[in-house]
Amino acid sequence: MIHDGSKIHKILTKCIKRSKAKALSAIRLAKDASESGHKRKNGKGMASHKDNQHLTQTVSRHNFDK
Repeated sequence: MIHDGSKIHKILTKCIKRSKAKALSAIRLAKDASESGHKRKNGKGMASHKDNQHLTQTVSRHNFDK
C-alpha cells in the first residue's frame, strides 16, 4: 500500500510541475505578444490603454451608484 501511494504521489508531482511550466510559458508568450504589439502601435497603443482605464473607472462608479 505504501509503495503504491508513493508512486501516485510521484505521478501527481510530475503533472503539477508540467502544468506550472506550461502556464509560465503561456504567460511569457502573452507578455511578449503584448509588448511587441505596443511597440508597433507606439502612441496609439498607449492612448487606447488610457481610454480603457477611463471606461473601467466610469463603469465602477456607475455600479456603486446602484
